[in-house]
Amino acid sequence: MRWLFLSVLFLGFTQIAFSMGPKIPKAMVNFHIEGSKNDNPKMIFPFQAPDGTKYFRRIPVAPTSDIVHFRPFPADDGSIGAVFQLSRRGANRLAALTTQSQGKWMIAVINGRPTDVVFVDKPVRDGILVVWKGMQQRDVDVIDLQIPREGMEKKERAALKKAAKARLKRTLKTEKKRKS
Repeated sequence: MRWLFLSVLFLGFTQIAFSMGPKIPKAMVNFHIEGSKNDNPKMIFPFQAPDGTKYFRRIPVAPTSDIVHFRPFPADDGSIGAVFQLSRRGANRLAALTTQSQGKWMIAVINGRPTDVVFVDKPVRDGILVVWKGMQQRDVDVIDLQIPREGMEKKERAALKKAAKARLKRTLKTEKKRKS
């Protein structure tokens, strides 16, 4: 009985000790289509685009759950861009919505931060969405933990996830120290 009590007590302390470290956020990659300034204020959010304030619908056209894989690349401005491949269901929804929304803007919101705005000039039928710029290494690391990269084998993915997790923990500890 005493042994059981000590075991439970030890497990409780180890859980507390491990939960004290920095919490790694979940990846959030969402694409939102332009709405109207006259839409319900609870259903839109403003964003300062190159040609003035635009209002985007809060409900995403393509949420994180629709992304099958991604491929990051260096952007022209020194930041990081990425190509996102949607599932068949997500691609069909995207095709329908971009057909209806030609002539409007679409914004990419990566981990809660608006990163890039693109103009919808024709329907997107292949299920591929591109964020041309604005992502940071931290964004890529968070996404790496949840979404596989295009064409990557299991062993490569496991090593990449381990490295991304280590970088994120270092980054989060540094940020925590700065706030203190």
